[in-house]
Amino acid sequence: MGSAASASPVVAESAVFHYVQEHLELQDLTVLNTQSTTAVVDEDAGIVHFKVLPAKSGSYTKYCTGWLTDDQIRSHAHMVRVVQDYTSTKICYQANFALGLDYAPMLEQHAMYIRHLKYCIGKMPGYKGPLWRGMVLSNIELNEMKALKQFYVPSFTSATKNKNKPFPGNAVLALDCSDATWTLEMTQELSPVYFNEEEVLISCYTLFEYVSDAEENGKRIINLKALPQLKLDKGTWSVCSIQCHEHGVSTQPRMSLYSL
Repeated sequence: MGSAASASPVVAESAVFHYVQEHLELQDLTVLNTQSTTAVVDEDAGIVHFKVLPAKSGSYTKYCTGWLTDDQIRSHAHMVRVVQDYTSTKICYQANFALGLDYAPMLEQHAMYIRHLKYCIGKMPGYKGPLWRGMVLSNIELNEMKALKQFYVPSFTSATKNKNKPFPGNAVLALDCSDATWTLEMTQELSPVYFNEEEVLISCYTLFEYVSDAEENGKRIINLKALPQLKLDKGTWSVCSIQCHEHGVSTQPRMSLYSL
């Protein structure tokens, strides 16, 4: 689950109705038309489109950000279990559907898990460099990326360091993550089932920029660049503090801070 080379339905990615119904525990998906800022429900095709966002949603900010208290920050062993749950249980789908569809009831339900996973990504060793992810991408989703140019991907994004993986779907995201702020490089301990997929997990609400897209070997290659999210405002620490606050960390792990 959550693998870049597997068919996990996350990250700005069209999903069939039954996946969404199962993991959001919804029978009537039309409620997403009024209760989600990212979903486009196509009842005739039986598909839900996941749109990227120009800004962080109110539901995400309300339920999934803020400093963790001392009793919520546990041991390294607990952090390992949080990540293992993501890579080997259905919480991967539940959390990502809640984030990707900005569905407040499920965001509230999974808020503490999402906050813990963000904390792990902020504190554990990360990765900077090129990544790839195969996916099913609709024209609605791609056009939103092009229109916004810069946007947030609400879900956690699993990608691989290996360009030669057999990617599923009709598109491949080619991600330049050399400036990504929050990433987690998977180890055999963290991802015992999918370690051979050379996975890196990118935090939810990472800011990307659309660069280009083209056809290659029958697939649409979408070139995106992850943007640094730690630029300082007029020499102050305000934005850095916001980002650390969002991930629940009180220090600046793996951060290169600079002033505008």
